[in-house]
Amino acid sequence: MKKMFLPVLFTILLFTCGCIQAPLQEQSAGQGNETQQKPVIDRDSYGLGIFLNESQQPIKKPIKEAFANLPMLPNDFWEKRNSFESGDFSIAKQLDENYYLQPEFLPEFKEIGLPYWKNPDLSRWGAYGFGVYPANQNYSIKKEEEITVFAFVHSAYYIQSFQGIKLVVVDTNTVQENFVVEIEPENILLGPTYPVIDKKWMHKVAIKIKAKEDTPARIYSIGFDAIAPDAEAESKWSETQSQKYFSGAGNISINRPRLNIFLKVE
Repeated sequence: MKKMFLPVLFTILLFTCGCIQAPLQEQSAGQGNETQQKPVIDRDSYGLGIFLNESQQPIKKPIKEAFANLPMLPNDFWEKRNSFESGDFSIAKQLDENYYLQPEFLPEFKEIGLPYWKNPDLSRWGAYGFGVYPANQNYSIKKEEEITVFAFVHSAYYIQSFQGIKLVVVDTNTVQENFVVEIEPENILLGPTYPVIDKKWMHKVAIKIKAKEDTPARIYSIGFDAIAPDAEAESKWSETQSQKYFSGAGNISINRPRLNIFLKVE
């Protein structure tokens, strides 16, 4: 671990990553059949940010260079992103890395995320910090029915380390009595977000939930949080990532589950 920096502890922060070049989409120019090409997202407008060079010295570069390792933006990015944010969680299954790895996928990226490049606190090392999006989801389920819920687990802004975590159910007794829950993947390695966003900074997690035959009809809340990963994953990641690896969520506490799934059993 780096000794020269004081680890920064982050609460849940929403943010995403993108790529340098955005695909172009045609928009009407207003007359005849003329069209003009316009980027899906104008990342040039993000301006300059503070990065670190090989000598760990601050330099100014366009913020869009932080997204160089990420996939191209799909032309229908905003359509699907806005549908998902408005509560249409059914499209989550369709969203691949081209969508959810973009920084703009998460709400308020411009307001919350960009300042971490524009004015980073270089006196601190971003060690811990992650979030789950969306943090709250609502579904209906019948007895003996199984549904699959998707959530996106991501590193916080200004994280400079790799974080190994395991997503687990919080209130296991209540859940085990009434539901069968499977999480895939359970063990997750979150990549850094500063100065350049790693292509594994966010992961799509599938959660299968089956209501048991004798589950009483009412509304349930199934909470999820993170602990240190299993020993095998822990050993592998601590070796491959060396001094940049941190286990679990550190000392971060937000006094509530990172993800709440509310289920109405009918």
